[in-house]
Amino acid sequence: MAGIKTAEASKSLRGISEGKIILNNYVLALGADGILGEGAWSICRQGMDARTRKPVAIKLYKKAMNMERQSKDGEIKPEEEINEIKFQRQVKVLRHLQKPFNPDHFAGAGKARILKSNPASMFVQLFDFSPSECLEKYIVTEAGQCTLKSMLQKHLAAKQALKKDQVRCIAQAVVLAAGGLHEKGLVHLDIKPENVMLFGDCWKLIDVDGSTRIGESVSCTDTTLSFSPCYCAPEWATFSVSKDRRATMRISTSLDSWSVGMTLAALIVLDSPLKPIFNKMLADTGLPHRRSAMTKFLNHIGHLENVPLPRSVDRFNADFARMIRLGLLAFVPSRRLTMAEALEDRFMQPFVYKPPMRKTFAQQKITIETSAVLNSKTTLPEFGMSCNSQATTKYTSPPGSVVDASDSS
Repeated sequence: MAGIKTAEASKSLRGISEGKIILNNYVLALGADGILGEGAWSICRQGMDARTRKPVAIKLYKKAMNMERQSKDGEIKPEEEINEIKFQRQVKVLRHLQKPFNPDHFAGAGKARILKSNPASMFVQLFDFSPSECLEKYIVTEAGQCTLKSMLQKHLAAKQALKKDQVRCIAQAVVLAAGGLHEKGLVHLDIKPENVMLFGDCWKLIDVDGSTRIGESVSCTDTTLSFSPCYCAPEWATFSVSKDRRATMRISTSLDSWSVGMTLAALIVLDSPLKPIFNKMLADTGLPHRRSAMTKFLNHIGHLENVPLPRSVDRFNADFARMIRLGLLAFVPSRRLTMAEALEDRFMQPFVYKPPMRKTFAQQKITIETSAVLNSKTTLPEFGMSCNSQATTKYTSPPGSVVDASDSS
């Protein structure tokens, strides 16, 4: 991936005061312990604001090798020039995303929710960056705690499923952030659990610097584009392995809709629903031929006839499963739900999520005494929830029968 592969970012700041001072205000942690994540083009390191002593994340671009790559405009350019292009693009995108949304008084309920949201709750916040004349390129942003991927891995290792309210909370945050990006005129192209990160109490999209403008035509030979095979849409998978090197694709928000659908399904599976299929192809092909297995996998995704989700998604919640299967993962791109439409689904209605708190002995006693006098058929609403049960979403005809690809949860 061209962007940062961000790992868990909640490391200690102990000893960071001996790091390198950059941009006259930030301490950059040196050594292996200071690395938060690394990508093909850049490294993300732990840092600290010297004035406030608050943690920050510092992205620095790697020194260019004597290599050439193909850029978005189709030209062959030195890596050093590609690095500069990517740096300038990230700064431009991050600054653009921090601006408030333009109001739309005629917006539907879903779009209105997006436009009323604060961009700071959706996207990583930019603090500082290197002037254009500096040879060393740094981008300073807020520091996050952990990626959604790392959280799901911990739950998978503990064999502990997410609670319904946790899934609802994270799903709404992901859909809102993707919808916010689309309202800004951009498509992410690489939405997945690894690119969703927790900042305080907000789940935000990261690696937005690789976003592409809606309606822009891209070439299948563009090496600056990033995507993940297990989360990409079928039409993108076919495009990526096209033998016609002149092939182009017009970027649409429906590409993100599929990726969001797969990401939401991962909240139940605790991993990519398609991972077992890829692992089998890799085992059949052999580890030394990983590239061949990847091409085979992408061809497989491009020719899917059924939604490859495990039955555990359906067992979790009928509304949630319907929204994913028939809405976000529709095989015909034009039939997929937009993020605004997804927010109008019954499962996605606004609610206040409050993590469960330990009860005191007195509270436990009251609960026991109260439950003894309640009728057994009486149900109490969940604490902090306020959902609109009248909300409905119109879906197009089902794209095909359901296949139990891997009931791994």
